[in-house]
Amino acid sequence: GMIPVGTYEAGSSATMIRHGKNGFLYHSENVKELECIFEQIWNLKKTGKDQEIRKNALQTIREIWSPENAAVKLLEDCRAWIKE
Repeated sequence: GMIPVGTYEAGSSATMIRHGKNGFLYHSENVKELECIFEQIWNLKKTGKDQEIRKNALQTIREIWSPENAAVKLLEDCRAWIKE
């Protein structure tokens, strides 16, 4: 798998990515911060330490964004809307 890089401001990145554990987050207007992240990833790759982050990212996706979890979440949301 790949190492996810996302912004704090957009989408679900900030709720799924734990900076430095299963990916990296940056502030969307901060190009220098993004550059530093790419450098970190490059250095992790050179030492082989990127594999842990990749493994953690894959585990997060399997646990949070599986079709089964998405279906359960949809049902919960629908039930909540019906009660309103």
